[in-house]
This record gives sequence, C-alpha cells and structure tokens, in this order.
Amino acid sequence: RVVRFPYNVVVPIVIVLLTLPFDFYAFNYDTTDENLYFLPKHSKVTQAYQRMGSEFGYGQVYAYQILMVPDDPTAKILDKSNNYKLWAQTRDAIFGLVNASANVHGRNFEGPSFAGSP
Repeated sequence: RVVRFPYNVVVPIVIVLLTLPFDFYAFNYDTTDENLYFLPKHSKVTQAYQRMGSEFGYGQVYAYQILMVPDDPTAKILDKSNNYKLWAQTRDAIFGLVNASANVHGRNFEGPSFAGSP
C-alpha cells in the first residue's frame, strides 16, 4: 500500500517534515577537530585530557595545523617551471614559525605536508 499513490508521495513528505527541527540544528552546527567531542562526558578520561591540555597546552596533546593559501589560486606548490618558489616560501615560513616560538623545538616539528594537486 505504501508504494501506491498517494502514499508514495505523502509518506516521504511527512518524514521530511518531521526531520525539519533537527535539520535546522544541523545547519547551525560548527565543525571542529576538538577531541573533547569524541570523549565521554564526565569520565576520568575526559578529565585527564582536559588536565593535560591545561598543564601542557593543547599543542602538545594535539598538534596544531597551519593552512597556508597562496595569493595566486592557480599556483601549484611543486611547480618545476617556477623553480619550486611556492614550496620554498611555504617551507621557509613554517620553519620561521617553528624557530620563532620558544616552546617549539625542531625535534617536535614533524615537517610540512600539503594537500591538493601538486
């Protein structure tokens, strides 16, 4: 019966209308990479994670990530014709940040990685 008219139209519409309150919440949900959302609330593990973060800093607990976007959106990071200029600038900027920070040592720096088309 559900696959026949008018049920095949009415039932999906009713289901979609019932989900609308949840959909509006989902559209306003902020995305994050925070680990606390993956841990059970009020557990010892969560408390330990928060304590470690407050004592050592979250950069030690969960590494920071830097996204560098070139001025030219068509620039390729490994462009041989441009003598790898963008790669060298990006590498130098990242190592400059590492060297300028008193709390970051070269041994803690894993190295740059990139995403997208090389």
